[in-house]
Amino acid sequence: MHKERLNNKIMVIMVISLFLLSYFSLLASGNDFVQISKGFDNRLLSGKYIGVPDLNMKIDISIALKLRNEQQLDNYLKELQDPNSPMFHHFISKENFQNIYSPTNEDFQMVFNYFKSRWQDVTPGPYNLAIFINN
Repeated sequence: MHKERLNNKIMVIMVISLFLLSYFSLLASGNDFVQISKGFDNRLLSGKYIGVPDLNMKIDISIALKLRNEQQLDNYLKELQDPNSPMFHHFISKENFQNIYSPTNEDFQMVFNYFKSRWQDVTPGPYNLAIFINN
C-alpha cells in the first residue's frame, strides 16, 4: 500500500515536471536554456512525453528547492521523536533551520532571479525553500 502511494506520487511529480519542461522549452529559444547542475532529480527524465500544453492555459507554479544536509535532517528528526535520545523534543529555531538545511541565499537568489526575469508575478517562499510563479 505504502509503495503504491509512493509510486503514484512519483508518477504525478513526473507528469507535472514533464509538463513544465515542455512549457519552458517552448519559451526558450536557442541558447536561452539554463542548465541545472545540482538539486535535480534524474528520475524526472524517465517519464512519458504526453505532448505540448495549451499555451493559453493559465497555471500557478510552485517550485520546491532541494534541502541541504538531508541525511543530517533525517537523523535530527528521528532523534527529535525518540524519547531515549538526548535530542528528544529539542527543537531548533527557524534561523538555525534555514542556516543548516535551506538552500543558501546565493543559490536561492540565482534561481529566483532566473524566474523573476521571465515572469512578473514571482514570489519567494519561506526559508528559501520555494518559489511561486502566479499566472
